[in-house]
Amino acid sequence: MAKKGWAKNLLLNYKRSDIKASPLRIKEWDYYCILQKDYGIALTVADNSYMALYAINVYDFTTNKEITDMVMVPFTMGKLHMPEHSAHGDTVVNHKKVQMHFTHKNGKRVLDFNFPEFNKGKGIKGHIELEALNKDSMVIATPWKEDKLAFYYNQKINCLAANGEFCFWWKGIYV
Repeated sequence: MAKKGWAKNLLLNYKRSDIKASPLRIKEWDYYCILQKDYGIALTVADNSYMALYAINVYDFTTNKEITDMVMVPFTMGKLHMPEHSAHGDTVVNHKKVQMHFTHKNGKRVLDFNFPEFNKGKGIKGHIELEALNKDSMVIATPWKEDKLAFYYNQKINCLAANGEFCFWWKGIYV
C-alpha cells in the first residue's frame, strides 16, 4: 500500500489472519445508520481487539434528543469473527445484555436487534431490512503516515432502502 485512493467497490481482499500488525491494532466494524424525517437509529458492532462495542443510538428529531446505550467487552481479539467481505458473511452478537444479528437473506441485509436494558431498562428491539438501490459504494484506502504498510480500509454503502421497524419504551417507529 503506497498511495491513498478510492473506488466504487472493494478492490482489496481482506483477511484478518493476513494482517502483520499487532493484533491490538486491528479494528473491525459493522455499522448501520437509518434516518427518516422524525427519527433515526444507528447500530454498531465493533471488534477493536482490545474491546468489543455493541451500541445503539436513537435520534428523535422531533425533540432534538439522542439516546445512546452500549455494552463493552474487553479483549475480544477477533473473537467476533467479523465478515471478511461486505457482500456475504454475517455479524452475530449473542451477549447476555444485547443481541444484534446483521445477516444477508434473499439479497437484503437484515438487521435484528434486542437490547432489553437500553436506556436504563426501558428497552429497544427491531427488525429492519435494507436493500441496495444500486451496486456502487465508496471504498477508501488511507495509509498511515508513520507506517507505509499500515492503512485504514473502509467501505460505505450509502442510500440503502430501509423497511421495518424498531420499538422502544414509548413508541414503535416504522422505516
